[in-house]
Amino acid sequence: MDPSGRLFELIGAMSKQEKRYFKLYSSFYAKKSGKKCEQLFDIYNRYDSADDPKLQKSLDKQFSSSSLSRLRNELTSLVLDSLVSFRAQHMMDTEARSALQQVEVLLEKGLHLHAARLLEKAKKKAAEVENHALQMQTLFWERSLLLSRYDKNIEQQLTDFYAEAETVMAQQKTHYAYSHLQDFALLAWGSYKRQADEDTAAQLQSLPQHTLIADESNATTVKSQVARLHILGIVAQSRNRMEEASRLYEEIIALMEAHPALLRKNGNQYVRFMWQHLGILVELRNDADAARVAKRIKEFDEVPEHLRVVFSLAALGQELNLFLNLRKTEQAARAVGEIEEIMENKQHSIHPQSYLNLCHNCMAFYFLVGDNAAALEYVNRILAENRVVVRKDIQDCARAYNLVLHYELGHTETLEHLFRSTYRYLKQHDKLDSIEKVILNWVRKLLNAVSRGERAEIFGGLFAELHTMRSSQSQHVLGLDELFFWAQSKVDNRSIEEVWVQSPVE
Repeated sequence: MDPSGRLFELIGAMSKQEKRYFKLYSSFYAKKSGKKCEQLFDIYNRYDSADDPKLQKSLDKQFSSSSLSRLRNELTSLVLDSLVSFRAQHMMDTEARSALQQVEVLLEKGLHLHAARLLEKAKKKAAEVENHALQMQTLFWERSLLLSRYDKNIEQQLTDFYAEAETVMAQQKTHYAYSHLQDFALLAWGSYKRQADEDTAAQLQSLPQHTLIADESNATTVKSQVARLHILGIVAQSRNRMEEASRLYEEIIALMEAHPALLRKNGNQYVRFMWQHLGILVELRNDADAARVAKRIKEFDEVPEHLRVVFSLAALGQELNLFLNLRKTEQAARAVGEIEEIMENKQHSIHPQSYLNLCHNCMAFYFLVGDNAAALEYVNRILAENRVVVRKDIQDCARAYNLVLHYELGHTETLEHLFRSTYRYLKQHDKLDSIEKVILNWVRKLLNAVSRGERAEIFGGLFAELHTMRSSQSQHVLGLDELFFWAQSKVDNRSIEEVWVQSPVE
Protein backbone atom coordinates (compact mmCIF):
# COMPACT_ATOMS: atom_id res chain seq x y z
CA MET A 1 0.00 0.00 0.00
CA ASP A 2 1.37 3.43 -0.94
CA PRO A 3 1.73 6.32 1.59
CA SER A 4 -1.50 7.91 0.38
CA GLY A 5 -3.42 4.67 0.96
CA ARG A 6 -1.90 4.23 4.42
CA LEU A 7 -2.86 7.77 5.42
CA PHE A 8 -6.40 7.27 4.09
CA GLU A 9 -6.70 4.02 6.08
CA LEU A 10 -5.39 5.73 9.25
CA ILE A 11 -7.90 8.58 9.02
CA GLY A 12 -10.70 6.16 8.17
CA ALA A 13 -9.96 4.18 11.35
CA MET A 14 -10.41 7.26 13.58
CA SER A 15 -13.59 7.74 15.60
CA LYS A 16 -15.61 10.98 15.48
CA GLN A 17 -14.25 11.98 18.89
CA GLU A 18 -10.68 11.38 17.73
CA LYS A 19 -11.24 13.48 14.60
CA ARG A 20 -12.63 16.36 16.65
CA TYR A 21 -9.68 16.11 19.02
CA PHE A 22 -7.25 16.13 16.07
CA LYS A 23 -8.58 19.53 14.95
CA LEU A 24 -7.96 20.99 18.41
CA TYR A 25 -4.58 19.32 18.72
CA SER A 26 -3.32 20.45 15.29
CA SER A 27 -4.44 24.06 15.80
CA PHE A 28 -2.45 24.21 19.05
CA TYR A 29 0.69 22.19 18.25
CA ALA A 30 1.12 22.67 14.49
CA LYS A 31 1.37 26.42 14.16
CA LYS A 32 3.51 26.45 11.01
CA SER A 33 1.83 23.93 8.72
CA GLY A 34 -1.31 23.24 10.73
CA LYS A 35 -3.73 24.81 8.26
CA LYS A 36 -2.30 22.89 5.31
CA CYS A 37 -2.40 19.65 7.28
CA GLU A 38 -6.01 20.28 8.27
CA GLN A 39 -6.94 20.91 4.62
CA LEU A 40 -5.26 17.64 3.62
CA PHE A 41 -6.99 15.86 6.51
CA ASP A 42 -10.41 17.19 5.41
CA ILE A 43 -9.87 16.00 1.83
CA TYR A 44 -8.98 12.45 2.91
CA ASN A 45 -11.85 12.44 5.40
CA ARG A 46 -14.35 13.47 2.72
CA TYR A 47 -14.13 10.36 0.54
CA ASP A 48 -15.14 6.73 1.13
CA SER A 49 -12.43 5.11 -0.96
CA ALA A 50 -8.73 5.75 -1.49
CA ASP A 51 -9.23 4.83 -5.16
CA ASP A 52 -11.90 7.47 -5.78
CA PRO A 53 -10.73 9.57 -8.78
CA LYS A 54 -12.25 12.68 -7.17
CA LEU A 55 -9.84 12.29 -4.24
CA GLN A 56 -6.78 12.63 -6.45
CA LYS A 57 -8.36 15.55 -8.33
CA SER A 58 -8.95 17.38 -5.04
CA LEU A 59 -5.36 16.75 -3.97
CA ASP A 60 -3.97 18.02 -7.28
CA LYS A 61 -6.15 21.12 -7.07
CA GLN A 62 -5.16 22.06 -3.52
CA PHE A 63 -1.48 21.08 -3.37
CA SER A 64 1.55 21.02 -5.60
CA SER A 65 3.16 17.65 -6.28
CA SER A 66 6.39 18.79 -4.57
CA SER A 67 4.69 19.74 -1.30
CA LEU A 68 2.12 16.93 -1.17
CA SER A 69 4.58 14.21 -0.13
CA ARG A 70 6.01 16.37 2.68
CA LEU A 71 2.56 17.39 3.94
CA ARG A 72 1.38 13.78 3.84
CA ASN A 73 4.29 12.74 6.09
CA GLU A 74 3.66 15.66 8.44
CA LEU A 75 -0.06 14.88 8.63
CA THR A 76 0.62 11.20 9.37
CA SER A 77 2.91 12.14 12.27
CA LEU A 78 0.46 14.77 13.52
CA VAL A 79 -2.48 12.34 13.44
CA LEU A 80 -0.49 9.68 15.32
CA ASP A 81 0.65 12.24 17.93
CA SER A 82 -2.93 13.42 18.42
CA LEU A 83 -4.13 9.82 18.85
CA VAL A 84 -1.42 9.18 21.46
CA SER A 85 -2.47 12.34 23.30
CA PHE A 86 -6.17 11.46 23.05
CA ARG A 87 -5.49 7.95 24.33
CA ALA A 88 -3.43 9.25 27.26
CA GLN A 89 -6.35 11.34 28.45
CA HIS A 90 -8.55 8.24 28.69
CA MET A 91 -6.18 5.83 30.45
CA MET A 92 -6.01 5.80 34.21
CA ASP A 93 -2.54 4.21 34.35
CA THR A 94 -1.25 7.02 32.11
CA GLU A 95 -2.58 9.52 34.66
CA ALA A 96 -0.81 7.59 37.39
CA ARG A 97 2.50 7.61 35.47
CA SER A 98 2.15 11.34 34.90
CA ALA A 99 1.51 11.85 38.61
CA LEU A 100 4.70 9.90 39.43
CA GLN A 101 6.74 12.18 37.17
CA GLN A 102 5.26 15.14 39.00
CA VAL A 103 6.12 13.51 42.34
CA GLU A 104 9.75 13.21 41.25
CA VAL A 105 9.87 16.92 40.43
CA LEU A 106 8.21 17.90 43.71
CA LEU A 107 10.64 15.79 45.75
CA GLU A 108 13.58 17.46 43.99
CA LYS A 109 12.07 20.80 45.02
CA GLY A 110 11.61 19.62 48.59
CA LEU A 111 7.79 19.96 48.44
CA HIS A 112 7.12 16.78 50.40
CA LEU A 113 3.50 17.36 51.45
CA HIS A 114 2.44 18.19 47.89
CA ALA A 115 4.32 15.13 46.63
CA ALA A 116 2.59 12.91 49.23
CA ARG A 117 -0.87 13.97 48.05
CA LEU A 118 -0.04 13.23 44.41
CA LEU A 119 1.58 9.94 45.35
CA GLU A 120 -1.54 8.80 47.17
CA LYS A 121 -3.60 9.67 44.08
CA ALA A 122 -1.25 7.70 41.81
CA LYS A 123 -1.38 4.67 44.16
CA LYS A 124 -5.15 4.70 44.13
CA LYS A 125 -5.37 4.80 40.33
CA ALA A 126 -2.77 2.04 39.90
CA ALA A 127 -4.64 -0.14 42.42
CA GLU A 128 -8.01 0.46 40.70
CA VAL A 129 -6.75 -1.02 37.43
CA GLU A 130 -4.62 -3.66 39.23
CA ASN A 131 -1.44 -2.53 37.50
CA HIS A 132 1.03 -4.22 39.83
CA ALA A 133 4.15 -2.92 38.08
CA LEU A 134 2.87 0.63 38.46
CA GLN A 135 1.93 -0.04 42.08
CA MET A 136 5.54 -1.06 42.75
CA GLN A 137 6.76 2.20 41.18
CA THR A 138 4.50 4.22 43.46
CA LEU A 139 5.83 2.28 46.45
CA PHE A 140 9.40 3.06 45.36
CA TRP A 141 8.63 6.76 45.46
CA GLU A 142 6.75 6.37 48.73
CA ARG A 143 9.90 4.87 50.26
CA SER A 144 11.94 7.83 48.98
CA LEU A 145 9.39 10.19 50.50
CA LEU A 146 9.45 8.41 53.87
CA LEU A 147 13.24 8.47 54.05
CA SER A 148 13.43 12.12 53.01
CA ARG A 149 10.99 13.21 55.74
CA TYR A 150 12.39 10.93 58.50
CA ASP A 151 9.80 11.71 61.19
CA LYS A 152 9.55 10.04 64.61
CA ASN A 153 7.32 7.18 63.32
CA ILE A 154 9.73 6.19 60.55
CA GLU A 155 10.26 2.62 61.81
CA GLN A 156 6.54 1.80 61.90
CA GLN A 157 5.98 3.54 58.58
CA LEU A 158 8.73 1.50 56.92
CA THR A 159 7.32 -1.71 58.46
CA ASP A 160 3.91 -0.88 57.00
CA PHE A 161 5.52 0.06 53.71
CA TYR A 162 7.32 -3.28 53.30
CA ALA A 163 4.19 -5.18 54.32
CA GLU A 164 2.26 -3.38 51.59
CA ALA A 165 5.05 -4.04 49.07
CA GLU A 166 5.01 -7.77 49.92
CA THR A 167 1.22 -7.81 49.45
CA VAL A 168 1.50 -6.21 46.00
CA MET A 169 4.27 -8.62 44.97
CA ALA A 170 2.19 -11.56 46.18
CA GLN A 171 -0.80 -10.30 44.19
CA GLN A 172 1.40 -9.91 41.12
CA LYS A 173 2.76 -13.44 41.52
CA THR A 174 -0.76 -14.83 41.96
CA HIS A 175 -2.01 -12.95 38.91
CA TYR A 176 0.81 -14.37 36.77
CA ALA A 177 0.06 -17.88 38.05
CA TYR A 178 -3.60 -17.55 37.04
CA SER A 179 -2.60 -16.02 33.70
CA HIS A 180 -0.35 -19.02 33.04
CA LEU A 181 -3.21 -21.45 33.70
CA GLN A 182 -5.58 -19.32 31.62
CA ASP A 183 -3.21 -19.27 28.64
CA PHE A 184 -2.77 -23.03 28.86
CA ALA A 185 -6.55 -23.54 29.02
CA LEU A 186 -7.07 -21.37 25.94
CA LEU A 187 -4.40 -23.23 23.95
CA ALA A 188 -5.61 -26.61 25.17
CA TRP A 189 -9.23 -25.73 24.30
CA GLY A 190 -8.14 -24.78 20.79
CA SER A 191 -6.31 -28.09 20.46
CA TYR A 192 -9.18 -29.93 22.13
CA LYS A 193 -11.61 -28.75 19.46
CA ARG A 194 -9.18 -30.05 16.86
CA GLN A 195 -8.92 -33.40 18.69
CA ALA A 196 -5.95 -32.82 21.00
CA ASP A 197 -3.60 -35.57 22.11
CA GLU A 198 -4.60 -37.52 25.23
CA ASP A 199 -2.17 -35.71 27.55
CA THR A 200 -3.41 -32.23 26.57
CA ALA A 201 -7.06 -33.26 26.89
CA ALA A 202 -6.39 -34.87 30.29
CA GLN A 203 -4.57 -31.75 31.55
CA LEU A 204 -7.47 -29.55 30.46
CA GLN A 205 -9.98 -31.76 32.26
CA SER A 206 -7.86 -31.80 35.43
CA LEU A 207 -7.66 -28.00 35.76
CA PRO A 208 -10.67 -27.72 38.14
CA GLN A 209 -8.68 -29.81 40.66
CA HIS A 210 -5.72 -27.40 40.57
CA THR A 211 -5.25 -25.61 43.92
CA LEU A 212 -5.68 -22.16 42.40
CA ILE A 213 -8.93 -23.18 40.71
CA ALA A 214 -10.47 -25.44 43.35
CA ASP A 215 -10.12 -22.87 46.15
CA GLU A 216 -11.59 -19.54 45.06
CA SER A 217 -10.06 -17.76 48.07
CA ASN A 218 -6.69 -17.98 46.27
CA ALA A 219 -7.96 -15.50 43.68
CA THR A 220 -7.15 -12.35 45.65
CA THR A 221 -7.59 -9.81 42.84
CA VAL A 222 -10.39 -9.12 40.38
CA LYS A 223 -8.18 -10.12 37.44
CA SER A 224 -7.33 -13.47 39.05
CA GLN A 225 -11.02 -14.05 39.86
CA VAL A 226 -11.88 -13.40 36.22
CA ALA A 227 -9.11 -15.76 35.06
CA ARG A 228 -10.35 -18.51 37.41
CA LEU A 229 -13.94 -18.24 36.16
CA HIS A 230 -12.72 -18.16 32.56
CA ILE A 231 -10.76 -21.38 33.04
CA LEU A 232 -13.82 -23.07 34.56
CA GLY A 233 -15.89 -21.78 31.63
CA ILE A 234 -13.48 -23.28 29.09
CA VAL A 235 -13.53 -26.65 30.89
CA ALA A 236 -17.35 -26.56 31.02
CA GLN A 237 -17.44 -25.96 27.25
CA SER A 238 -15.01 -28.82 26.62
CA ARG A 239 -17.37 -31.07 28.61
CA ASN A 240 -20.34 -29.75 26.61
CA ARG A 241 -21.93 -28.32 29.78
CA MET A 242 -23.22 -25.22 28.05
CA GLU A 243 -25.67 -24.11 30.75
CA GLU A 244 -22.85 -24.18 33.29
CA ALA A 245 -20.52 -22.31 30.89
CA SER A 246 -23.20 -19.66 30.31
CA ARG A 247 -23.56 -19.10 34.07
CA LEU A 248 -19.78 -18.76 34.49
CA TYR A 249 -19.50 -16.16 31.72
CA GLU A 250 -22.38 -14.23 33.28
CA GLU A 251 -20.38 -14.16 36.52
CA ILE A 252 -17.31 -12.88 34.66
CA ILE A 253 -19.28 -10.09 32.97
CA ALA A 254 -20.98 -9.06 36.24
CA LEU A 255 -17.63 -9.05 38.06
CA MET A 256 -16.02 -6.75 35.51
CA GLU A 257 -19.06 -4.46 35.43
CA ALA A 258 -18.78 -4.08 39.21
CA HIS A 259 -15.32 -2.51 38.77
CA PRO A 260 -15.72 0.38 36.26
CA ALA A 261 -12.05 1.43 36.27
CA LEU A 262 -10.91 -2.10 35.47
CA LEU A 263 -13.65 -2.38 32.85
CA ARG A 264 -12.44 0.75 31.04
CA LYS A 265 -8.86 -0.47 31.16
CA ASN A 266 -9.77 -3.96 29.89
CA GLY A 267 -12.70 -3.13 27.61
CA ASN A 268 -11.40 -5.38 24.82
CA GLN A 269 -11.27 -8.39 27.12
CA TYR A 270 -14.73 -7.59 28.49
CA VAL A 271 -16.27 -7.58 25.01
CA ARG A 272 -14.48 -10.82 24.12
CA PHE A 273 -16.02 -12.48 27.16
CA MET A 274 -19.44 -11.23 26.06
CA TRP A 275 -18.81 -12.56 22.56
CA GLN A 276 -17.82 -15.97 23.96
CA HIS A 277 -20.97 -15.92 26.08
CA LEU A 278 -23.00 -15.04 22.99
CA GLY A 279 -21.56 -18.06 21.16
CA ILE A 280 -22.70 -20.32 23.99
CA LEU A 281 -26.19 -18.77 24.00
CA VAL A 282 -26.41 -19.32 20.24
CA GLU A 283 -25.49 -22.97 20.73
CA LEU A 284 -28.17 -23.20 23.43
CA ARG A 285 -30.66 -21.57 21.00
CA ASN A 286 -31.44 -18.98 23.69
CA ASP A 287 -32.49 -16.18 21.36
CA ALA A 288 -33.78 -13.80 24.05
CA ASP A 289 -30.54 -13.70 26.05
CA ALA A 290 -28.48 -13.81 22.84
CA ALA A 291 -30.24 -10.68 21.57
CA ARG A 292 -29.56 -8.92 24.88
CA VAL A 293 -25.86 -9.79 24.87
CA ALA A 294 -25.44 -8.95 21.17
CA LYS A 295 -27.05 -5.55 21.74
CA ARG A 296 -24.65 -4.86 24.62
CA ILE A 297 -21.66 -5.80 22.45
CA LYS A 298 -22.72 -3.50 19.60
CA GLU A 299 -23.40 -0.59 21.97
CA PHE A 300 -20.24 -0.87 24.08
CA ASP A 301 -18.07 2.12 23.18
CA GLU A 302 -15.10 1.75 25.56
CA VAL A 303 -12.97 0.23 22.80
CA PRO A 304 -11.25 1.75 19.74
CA GLU A 305 -13.39 2.34 16.66
CA HIS A 306 -11.87 -0.48 14.59
CA LEU A 307 -12.52 -2.97 17.41
CA ARG A 308 -16.11 -1.79 17.66
CA VAL A 309 -16.45 -2.76 14.00
CA VAL A 310 -14.83 -6.15 14.64
CA PHE A 311 -16.96 -6.92 17.68
CA SER A 312 -20.19 -5.66 16.09
CA LEU A 313 -19.66 -7.90 13.07
CA ALA A 314 -18.76 -10.83 15.32
CA ALA A 315 -21.99 -10.35 17.27
CA LEU A 316 -24.05 -9.99 14.09
CA GLY A 317 -22.44 -13.15 12.70
CA GLN A 318 -23.44 -15.08 15.81
CA GLU A 319 -26.97 -13.66 15.65
CA LEU A 320 -27.27 -14.60 11.99
CA ASN A 321 -26.24 -18.17 12.80
CA LEU A 322 -28.89 -18.31 15.51
CA PHE A 323 -31.64 -16.91 13.27
CA LEU A 324 -30.73 -19.36 10.50
CA ASN A 325 -30.85 -22.25 12.96
CA LEU A 326 -34.23 -21.10 14.32
CA ARG A 327 -35.63 -20.46 10.80
CA LYS A 328 -36.31 -16.78 11.61
CA THR A 329 -36.16 -15.30 8.13
CA GLU A 330 -37.01 -11.68 8.92
CA GLN A 331 -34.49 -11.41 11.76
CA ALA A 332 -31.84 -13.10 9.60
CA ALA A 333 -32.50 -10.62 6.79
CA ARG A 334 -32.12 -7.73 9.21
CA ALA A 335 -28.80 -9.12 10.48
CA VAL A 336 -27.53 -9.58 6.91
CA GLY A 337 -28.50 -5.98 6.13
CA GLU A 338 -26.51 -4.68 9.12
CA ILE A 339 -23.53 -6.86 8.20
CA GLU A 340 -23.54 -5.63 4.60
CA GLU A 341 -23.72 -1.99 5.69
CA ILE A 342 -20.70 -2.34 7.98
CA MET A 343 -18.74 -4.41 5.45
CA GLU A 344 -19.30 -1.78 2.77
CA ASN A 345 -18.03 1.11 4.91
CA LYS A 346 -15.46 -0.54 7.18
CA GLN A 347 -13.97 -3.44 5.23
CA HIS A 348 -10.40 -2.34 6.06
CA SER A 349 -11.09 -3.11 9.75
CA ILE A 350 -12.19 -6.71 9.15
CA HIS A 351 -9.77 -9.60 9.58
CA PRO A 352 -9.65 -11.94 6.53
CA GLN A 353 -10.93 -14.89 8.56
CA SER A 354 -13.87 -12.90 9.92
CA TYR A 355 -14.55 -11.57 6.44
CA LEU A 356 -14.75 -15.10 5.03
CA ASN A 357 -17.01 -16.26 7.87
CA LEU A 358 -19.40 -13.38 7.26
CA CYS A 359 -19.42 -13.91 3.50
CA HIS A 360 -20.19 -17.60 4.01
CA ASN A 361 -23.08 -16.85 6.39
CA CYS A 362 -24.54 -14.24 4.04
CA MET A 363 -24.14 -16.67 1.12
CA ALA A 364 -26.01 -19.35 3.10
CA PHE A 365 -28.85 -16.95 3.92
CA TYR A 366 -29.38 -15.83 0.33
CA PHE A 367 -29.16 -19.43 -0.88
CA LEU A 368 -31.80 -20.55 1.63
CA VAL A 369 -34.23 -17.78 0.66
CA GLY A 370 -33.73 -18.50 -3.05
CA ASP A 371 -31.79 -15.37 -4.02
CA ASN A 372 -29.19 -17.23 -6.05
CA ALA A 373 -27.70 -14.15 -7.71
CA ALA A 374 -26.91 -12.57 -4.32
CA ALA A 375 -25.56 -15.90 -3.04
CA LEU A 376 -23.28 -16.17 -6.09
CA GLU A 377 -21.97 -12.67 -5.44
CA TYR A 378 -20.77 -13.83 -2.02
CA VAL A 379 -19.29 -16.99 -3.54
CA ASN A 380 -17.26 -14.76 -5.85
CA ARG A 381 -16.12 -12.65 -2.88
CA ILE A 382 -14.96 -15.76 -1.04
CA LEU A 383 -13.10 -17.16 -4.04
CA ALA A 384 -11.52 -13.77 -4.77
CA GLU A 385 -10.13 -13.46 -1.22
CA ASN A 386 -6.39 -13.97 -1.68
CA ARG A 387 -5.10 -12.78 1.68
CA VAL A 388 -3.55 -15.36 3.99
CA VAL A 389 -6.47 -17.11 5.64
CA VAL A 390 -7.09 -19.95 8.03
CA ARG A 391 -10.54 -20.97 6.84
CA LYS A 392 -9.64 -22.71 3.61
CA ASP A 393 -12.65 -24.94 4.28
CA ILE A 394 -14.91 -21.99 3.52
CA GLN A 395 -13.28 -21.46 0.14
CA ASP A 396 -13.53 -25.18 -0.65
CA CYS A 397 -17.22 -25.17 0.32
CA ALA A 398 -17.74 -22.09 -1.85
CA ARG A 399 -16.47 -24.00 -4.86
CA ALA A 400 -19.19 -26.60 -4.34
CA TYR A 401 -21.77 -23.83 -4.01
CA ASN A 402 -20.38 -22.22 -7.15
CA LEU A 403 -21.40 -25.28 -9.19
CA VAL A 404 -24.88 -25.43 -7.66
CA LEU A 405 -25.59 -21.72 -8.07
CA HIS A 406 -24.47 -21.60 -11.70
CA TYR A 407 -26.79 -24.54 -12.37
CA GLU A 408 -29.67 -22.77 -10.59
CA LEU A 409 -29.05 -19.58 -12.57
CA GLY A 410 -29.17 -21.53 -15.85
CA HIS A 411 -25.48 -21.13 -16.73
CA THR A 412 -25.33 -24.63 -18.17
CA GLU A 413 -22.83 -23.65 -20.86
CA THR A 414 -20.20 -22.89 -18.18
CA LEU A 415 -21.01 -25.80 -15.89
CA GLU A 416 -18.70 -28.28 -17.63
CA HIS A 417 -15.78 -25.85 -17.49
CA LEU A 418 -16.46 -25.14 -13.79
CA PHE A 419 -16.64 -28.87 -13.10
CA ARG A 420 -13.18 -29.46 -14.58
CA SER A 421 -11.53 -26.48 -12.88
CA THR A 422 -13.13 -27.32 -9.51
CA TYR A 423 -12.07 -30.96 -9.79
CA ARG A 424 -8.48 -29.97 -10.59
CA TYR A 425 -8.32 -27.51 -7.68
CA LEU A 426 -9.78 -29.90 -5.10
CA LYS A 427 -7.62 -32.80 -6.30
CA GLN A 428 -4.51 -30.65 -6.20
CA HIS A 429 -5.31 -29.62 -2.61
CA ASP A 430 -6.38 -33.13 -1.56
CA LYS A 431 -9.97 -32.02 -0.91
CA LEU A 432 -11.87 -34.63 -2.91
CA ASP A 433 -13.88 -35.76 0.07
CA SER A 434 -17.11 -35.05 1.92
CA ILE A 435 -19.50 -32.47 0.46
CA GLU A 436 -17.25 -31.36 -2.41
CA LYS A 437 -16.99 -34.89 -3.78
CA VAL A 438 -20.78 -35.39 -3.56
CA ILE A 439 -21.47 -32.21 -5.54
CA LEU A 440 -18.82 -33.02 -8.14
CA ASN A 441 -20.36 -36.46 -8.70
CA TRP A 442 -23.79 -34.85 -9.02
CA VAL A 443 -22.52 -32.42 -11.69
CA ARG A 444 -20.75 -35.23 -13.58
CA LYS A 445 -23.97 -37.27 -13.71
CA LEU A 446 -26.03 -34.20 -14.60
CA LEU A 447 -23.79 -33.35 -17.54
CA ASN A 448 -24.49 -36.80 -19.00
CA ALA A 449 -28.26 -36.68 -18.42
CA VAL A 450 -30.44 -36.14 -21.49
CA SER A 451 -33.99 -36.29 -20.16
CA ARG A 452 -36.06 -34.77 -17.35
CA GLY A 453 -36.59 -38.24 -15.87
CA GLU A 454 -32.83 -38.84 -15.65
CA ARG A 455 -32.32 -35.48 -13.95
CA ALA A 456 -35.07 -36.25 -11.44
CA GLU A 457 -33.43 -39.59 -10.69
CA ILE A 458 -30.07 -37.89 -10.23
CA PHE A 459 -31.56 -35.39 -7.76
CA GLY A 460 -33.20 -38.27 -5.89
CA GLY A 461 -29.83 -39.98 -5.57
CA LEU A 462 -28.20 -36.72 -4.44
CA PHE A 463 -30.87 -36.18 -1.79
CA ALA A 464 -30.43 -39.75 -0.50
CA GLU A 465 -26.65 -39.37 -0.33
CA LEU A 466 -26.84 -36.04 1.52
CA HIS A 467 -29.46 -37.46 3.88
CA THR A 468 -27.17 -40.39 4.73
CA MET A 469 -24.21 -38.09 5.22
CA ARG A 470 -26.26 -35.75 7.42
CA SER A 471 -27.47 -38.63 9.60
CA SER A 472 -24.07 -40.26 10.03
CA GLN A 473 -21.89 -37.20 10.62
CA SER A 474 -20.88 -36.71 14.27
CA GLN A 475 -19.56 -33.20 13.59
CA HIS A 476 -21.04 -30.31 11.65
CA VAL A 477 -20.07 -30.31 7.95
CA LEU A 478 -19.89 -26.85 6.44
CA GLY A 479 -22.62 -26.28 3.84
CA LEU A 480 -24.23 -29.71 4.26
CA ASP A 481 -27.54 -28.56 5.78
CA GLU A 482 -28.18 -25.90 3.14
CA LEU A 483 -27.40 -28.25 0.26
CA PHE A 484 -29.59 -30.93 1.86
CA PHE A 485 -32.56 -28.51 1.95
CA TRP A 486 -31.87 -27.57 -1.66
CA ALA A 487 -31.79 -31.21 -2.83
CA GLN A 488 -35.00 -31.90 -0.91
CA SER A 489 -36.67 -28.92 -2.57
CA LYS A 490 -35.83 -30.42 -5.97
CA VAL A 491 -37.24 -33.83 -5.02
CA ASP A 492 -40.40 -32.33 -3.46
CA ASN A 493 -40.79 -29.69 -6.19
CA ARG A 494 -40.97 -26.91 -3.62
CA SER A 495 -38.95 -23.76 -3.02
CA ILE A 496 -35.84 -24.13 -0.89
CA GLU A 497 -37.10 -21.45 1.50
CA GLU A 498 -40.32 -23.39 2.09
CA VAL A 499 -38.39 -26.61 2.77
CA TRP A 500 -35.95 -24.81 5.07
CA VAL A 501 -38.57 -22.90 7.08
CA GLN A 502 -40.78 -25.96 7.53
CA SER A 503 -37.94 -28.32 8.49
CA PRO A 504 -37.78 -29.19 12.22
CA VAL A 505 -35.47 -27.09 14.39
CA GLU A 506 -32.89 -29.41 15.88
